Parts: sequence; structure tokens; C-alpha cells
Amino acid sequence: MLKAKEAFEAGTTPRADRTLTIAQLLTDWLDNDRTNDGLSKRTIQLQSALIRLHIAPRIGKWTVVALSAGELSKYYRALLKETELERTRYQVHTVLKNALAYAVKQGYINLNPLREVRVPQRLERRQQLALEQERVKAWTPDEAKRFVEVALAEGHTHSYACVLALRTGLRSGEVYGLRWEEVDLAQGTASITHIVAGGAGGRRVTQPKTRTSRRTILLSEGAVQVLRLAQQFQGWVEGDEATGYVFTTRAGEMQHPDNSRRTLERLCKRAQIPFLSFHGLRHTFVSIAAESGLSVQHISSHVGHANTLVTQKVYIHLRPELQERINIEI
Repeated sequence: MLKAKEAFEAGTTPRADRTLTIAQLLTDWLDNDRTNDGLSKRTIQLQSALIRLHIAPRIGKWTVVALSAGELSKYYRALLKETELERTRYQVHTVLKNALAYAVKQGYINLNPLREVRVPQRLERRQQLALEQERVKAWTPDEAKRFVEVALAEGHTHSYACVLALRTGLRSGEVYGLRWEEVDLAQGTASITHIVAGGAGGRRVTQPKTRTSRRTILLSEGAVQVLRLAQQFQGWVEGDEATGYVFTTRAGEMQHPDNSRRTLERLCKRAQIPFLSFHGLRHTFVSIAAESGLSVQHISSHVGHANTLVTQKVYIHLRPELQERINIEI
């Protein structure tokens, strides 16, 4: 009984290998817990790179049973100085959190020491986040209609892409990764099987990361309309079998997702509405769909959220004024 208590307080179990290092745990985790978990090859490669570049060199030799929240907090503070990219720090945190959760599941430790550790943010980043929270995150239905009118009147590849995002809730990479062979205008469906990712290294095509992101959606009449307009813009005539990407450059190549920003800025100015990023179009779709009475489950499945909690969080954050007071008699 005393040994069990001591093991619990130490965060270990009787079967734990006290020589098991962080590096060994991560290898075990990658090989046995994640590779068959439906993750894309790209995600697994990213996790391996994070381990090789940011985790193994600093704490790879640490033993798992000796880990504590204090030691991990020190590591995170060192990581804050090492990399300017906040996204990288959060990705490292996710890898470690999942690997240590695996260690708990395997019986290597009793408790995950990361459960109370937060990723530190730079002061300027915290200030930036506070400012972003004050900015408009979604349009009202009236503002969305004004945007659509201006965008359709312009009749350009990016303006059509923006309208499709607004009418479907698709992510930027999903819109620009959409191919004609994945679209059935007669049946009103679109299959999301490819995404275009942008960045400093240019464009690359990959697969959606999760099972819920890989989906087939039913298209509204408005979505079908804008896709037919996109066909006409590309020069397809009735009866032709459209191929390739739905939204392309003048040379017929896939677009870079980041190229839509200038179009969004121009259209918002013409429509005299607040500027929204491309992701804000998706938020607007979720907000208007929820206000129209559609179930959270329906919306979550359509937009490819990991679960309904994500959908609820987005909606409540966007339109807190629409929450209703609940009165109970006790």
C-alpha cells in the first residue's frame, strides 16, 4: 500500500520503466498510437519534424517518470526564446500532451504533468489577440447579402471563390483545392478530398487532416449557381466535361489561397461593410446557419468540425448577444 502511494505521488506506476526517456516515449507513441489513427501523412511528418528539431535536442534524454509541471514550464520558457513562431510552440505542446496521454494509457505514468502547464505567449502576441477579439468576426445576414451582390457583379475567380465559401462554409484550402471531378452540379454535391495549403514555400496539395474534414456536402441552390458562373468564367460551355481545379489562375493552374485577400478588401470596401478574412466567411456561414434554426449537429457535419462543441464555441463567440436567458423555478 505504501509503495502504491509513493508511486502515485511520484506520478509513476509499479509497471513503469524508470529509464524510459522522452525520446523513447515519442518513438513508441508515433509507431504505435498515431500512425493508424487516420492522420494524414503530412501531419505525421510534421510531428516527426517537431520532435527532431524542438523536443529531442532539449528534453529527449529526460526520463518520463521524472517529468514535472515545473520542469516542463522551464522548457516552454526556453522554447519561447528559441522560436518566434507561436504556432510552432503550440504544435510542440500538442505533440507532448498527446504523447504523455499515451504514456498514461500505457501505464508508464499515472498523471499527465502537462495537464496544468500553459504555453507562454509573448506580450505583444497577447495584445494582438485582445485586439483581434474586438474586431468583427462575422457579418450579419444583411451584410453578407450586400457582399454577395458586389462579388457576383464583379464576376472574377476570387470573387466567385469568396461567394462559394460564404454559401458553403468551406475553408480556404478546401475551396481552392476543389476540382470539377469532385463536383456534381446535377446532384448538387461536392466531395472534399483535397486542400491547397499556402505559405512561404508556395502552394502544395494535400489531403484533409481528419475524418470529419474528408466529407461530401450537399450544395444549396446558391452554391450551385456560383459554381456554374465559375464554369462560364473558365470558358466551359454546356455539355463540356469540366476538369481541373474549380478556381484557377489565367494559365489554368491552381490558385494560391492567400491571393484572395486583396479581392476581399476591395469587395468589402465596395459593399461598405467591415473587412473579414477568408476564414470569417466560414464563421459567417456558421452564424447565419445557426440563426436560421439548423441543428448544431447538421452544421458541424457540413463544415467538417471535429465535433459539435467546436461549432457551439464558434457560434456563441460570434454572436453572444443572441444567447437566451434560462429561467428555472427552484
